[in-house]
Amino acid sequence: TNDEGNYVFENITYGGYDYSITADHFETLTVTGFEVEEDVTIDAELDHTLYTVTFVVEDEEGSLINDAVITFDGTANAAGDYVFAGIIHGMYDYTVEADGFVTVEATDFEVIEDVTIDVEMQRVTYTVTFAVEDADGAEINNAIITFGDFTNPEGDYVFTGIQPGFYDYTVTAAGYHTIQEIDYEVTQDVIIPVILAELPEAFAVTFQVDMTDADGFDPETHEIYIAGGFGGDMDWNEPGTNPTLALARVDNSMIFSITLALEAGDYEYKYASNAFGEGWEGAEWPGDPNRDITVADDML
Repeated sequence: TNDEGNYVFENITYGGYDYSITADHFETLTVTGFEVEEDVTIDAELDHTLYTVTFVVEDEEGSLINDAVITFDGTANAAGDYVFAGIIHGMYDYTVEADGFVTVEATDFEVIEDVTIDVEMQRVTYTVTFAVEDADGAEINNAIITFGDFTNPEGDYVFTGIQPGFYDYTVTAAGYHTIQEIDYEVTQDVIIPVILAELPEAFAVTFQVDMTDADGFDPETHEIYIAGGFGGDMDWNEPGTNPTLALARVDNSMIFSITLALEAGDYEYKYASNAFGEGWEGAEWPGDPNRDITVADDML
């Protein structure tokens, strides 16, 4: 047996010989009964040892990704096929691609044996930035924005790490109408312009009712409600269904009071109590006419 790389055998007598040739990453060649009759040069061709390269592809949380496309040494397997057979020893480049993930690239990966390559893919994420202004183009710096499941602090309009998909968002700021958007699609970094409209000036209007002469009314157990055309979620609510429209007792008197923020305009309303019936049955009288009020300033 010669040393590695020494291919010359001298002083070999006439006769029959067996020989074998081994080399790293090649299949051993074995020959028996080779007859030596004279000086001879033997041309030997060794077959490469063939290896199998297998990929395991996961996301950041360790969940398997089963539809990646892997290109190894320029050959792309079908999506989900992560096994490359018949690979000889050498240096190889590969890429791993999957929808919604950052492509993984590697260069000069050396194959010296059957190998399993673990690949962790990072999800593609984007930055969503809001530009919030009023109708005159002036910046509004105190809005609160909820984007999907994330609510930023007041004035923070940048959402990072947003995965591709559909999101709802709301933009609120004191003194402005709230903006809502449903199923906004994120496919890239984006700046979303938002224009908030100012709310009309609202006045503090206090309503009071004196229940002193109301037979059957017990201030300890009964409630007083106001119902009217106040707009939004206060528009003609059935008495008792909106707790924010329940009047509060003033000290220990028989007077009940509530203050509403109302824009200038004309309103109709009436009172009701569960002392006289549930819902509209407890109204001070059925149907029209309603009480009315014109709001132009803070009122009592």
